[in-house]
Amino acid sequence: VELQGHPAGGQHVLAGAVHELVGERDVRRVDVLGVRDEREVGRAVASVRGASARASEPDRSSVQEQPAAEALDLRKLPTDPATRLERDALMAMLQYPSEVGADLVRRASSVDFVDNTLSVVRDAIATSIEHIASPDWLSRVAAEVPAPFETLVKQLGVAPIPERAELIGVYCRGVSAALVDRDLLRQKRDLLGTMQRIDSVAEPERYAQVQRDLVRVEAERRALRDE
Repeated sequence: VELQGHPAGGQHVLAGAVHELVGERDVRRVDVLGVRDEREVGRAVASVRGASARASEPDRSSVQEQPAAEALDLRKLPTDPATRLERDALMAMLQYPSEVGADLVRRASSVDFVDNTLSVVRDAIATSIEHIASPDWLSRVAAEVPAPFETLVKQLGVAPIPERAELIGVYCRGVSAALVDRDLLRQKRDLLGTMQRIDSVAEPERYAQVQRDLVRVEAERRALRDE
């Protein structure tokens, strides 16, 4: 700040300079300091600017990293009958795919699931079906799911199956078939509901098509139970 030529009005010039440098809001803070010379002005301005800069900086201590998504756990699944059936069928398909058979695995992995968590594992099985005969079948399925589901897939792949060793094949096919049968029952219900809403006189072709679909579903259910 240049004071030459203003010996009497130096303080006013200093105040104006400070006002220009630090702004209207902070000039009162400088006045309190009792500005007397250029060095004092420099120190005052530097002090105010430093305080303003520190105030504008974010509080880094308050910034926390987002926690990673919690891994899903087999033990935390619901225990209702529908979810248990889905869980047991997935265990059978992951642990004994050859005993279940590729065709039944394909059908079981295309049905609707009640539990949204297990449906993600079902989708991974469906997209990995071409590797069903591979020794790393479980790893391939686990690689398909989002990271939080990997632990769940691995747990399903090693959890004890409640059947004697000599009956494992029969059990695995049976529980997988039960999952498909449940879905066929749902289809039958939907078709019967649709048939009731159709006017067979006004829409004879549509009515006949629903009848054919009902016959097909019933035939699939009988064949499934006979296998």
